[in-house]
This record gives sequence, structure tokens and C-alpha cells, in this order.
Amino acid sequence: MRHTFQTMGTVASIELPQDWTSEVAALERIFSLIDERFSLHRPESELSKLATGRLVLPSASAELLASYARALTWRNETAGLFSPHRPDGTIDLNGIVKAEAIEQAGEYLTSVGCPQWSINVGGDILV
Repeated sequence: MRHTFQTMGTVASIELPQDWTSEVAALERIFSLIDERFSLHRPESELSKLATGRLVLPSASAELLASYARALTWRNETAGLFSPHRPDGTIDLNGIVKAEAIEQAGEYLTSVGCPQWSINVGGDILV
């Protein structure tokens, strides 16, 4: 069974065995929660609040701080080719949160025992 939905400004396609369709809502929720926290297009997202100064980095959630730390590691490992910052210095985690959402969805499917699955979000694929 293939299920598609809009998320993070792109299309997600999840393939599951037919008898695992009950997991679709949980998977959509994973992507929705991450998009709600990290989208700079949502004025009330945690990352938007950080970008506009309504939140300071030390007060950010553990999830945001973990994603930012991981993005800084990616920046270091790519000698700066990847950056979690826009040219104006704004923290922009769009380059990492899609991958993290895909990972979380895959971890969820594994944890509930789904025997086979694939997740494709905007061309980033995990099986």
C-alpha cells in the first residue's frame, strides 16, 4: 500500500504492507510535529520564534538544540559546505529536519514491528 501526503513543502510517499495501514496516521503525525516545530514559514514555530528574537537559543527545546547540534556537526564534517545558517545568520534547519523526520518515521515503523517499508520525502529515501 502506498500513501502520499504533503509535508515540509514537498510530497511524502510511504509504502507499507496492506495490513499496516493503521500506522499511517502516526507517521503523518511525526512529520506534522516536526514541521510545526521547525518551519520558518510558520510564524508560531519554535524556530520562527528563535529567528525573530521571541526565543533565545538557551531557552529552546531539547529537540531543537539536538537538531542544531547535529547540523553544526554536519557543517564541521563537510568543511562548511553544509550550513545551518542563512547568510544573515538566521538558524535554518530545513537542510536537516527532513532527514530527521524520515529517521524518526523509520524508527517508529521498526519499533512497531512493520516487516517492510519505504519512506520517500522529496527524493530522500529510507527503506
